[in-house]
Amino acid sequence: MDHFDSWLGARQYADTTRRVYRIYASRLCAFTDPATATTNDLLDFMEVLPGTAPSKRAARKALVAYYRYLGVDPNPAEQLPRVAEPQRLPRPLTEPEHREWVLASHRLGGTHELAGMLMATTGARTGEVRVARWEDFSLIAPGYWRVRGKGARRRGPIWRQQPLHPEMLALLQRQLIVSPWLFPSPDGSYLSDYRMRKLILEISAEAGLGHVTGHRIRHSVATIALSKTGDLRAVQSLLGHRSVQSTQMYTEVLPDRLHEVIHALPT
Repeated sequence: MDHFDSWLGARQYADTTRRVYRIYASRLCAFTDPATATTNDLLDFMEVLPGTAPSKRAARKALVAYYRYLGVDPNPAEQLPRVAEPQRLPRPLTEPEHREWVLASHRLGGTHELAGMLMATTGARTGEVRVARWEDFSLIAPGYWRVRGKGARRRGPIWRQQPLHPEMLALLQRQLIVSPWLFPSPDGSYLSDYRMRKLILEISAEAGLGHVTGHRIRHSVATIALSKTGDLRAVQSLLGHRSVQSTQMYTEVLPDRLHEVIHALPT
């Protein structure tokens, strides 16, 4: 499994995801020979796994990745039925909470400030932030960040050009560049998933907001941007969503806008 883990690492999978994928790949190898297994064999394997929907989804994703690593084409795991994932409404911070989170990152300074501001002004995913490279930034005003977004199947990563907030641009211009990565690790690579999440929790604690994840900051950016502009397409582009349907869920967390619409009606 070490080679599989290295393959996942080269594709910038998060540490937790790599650990889970190794577990499922090891279980598959103990259950059957992956080299000769058919989709029906994989279905039998899925049947012996714990019956929760999240575990089934994780197992399917792990098997798809493992067979891509093995270079098997067609990939038998891609024929496995998808397990439906319930749509859950995001839980964004309020605008004052979001502002306090930004202020906390300023107070902590250093890497905390850089990461906190990048998340709070772009809505980028935690995984996108931790692998950010200096070469992907243009620091000439107005500035932009060429974000390496999530990939799908064999298409590889999806890149998008992200404009930079003036304060974010100024902060980047003040940084001393000591590594190709914005957030280098001691071994010279990018910061680990664990360390980045710990850094986010440290900002959250400083802000007095309890347990706040990077994805909640992303939700906050989306919700605030949508409430300020009403431009669903622009927010879609900001977040790097392939489909506007993914962005539309943020319209369901803006009840105040409904009150505005009602009060605007003639009586």
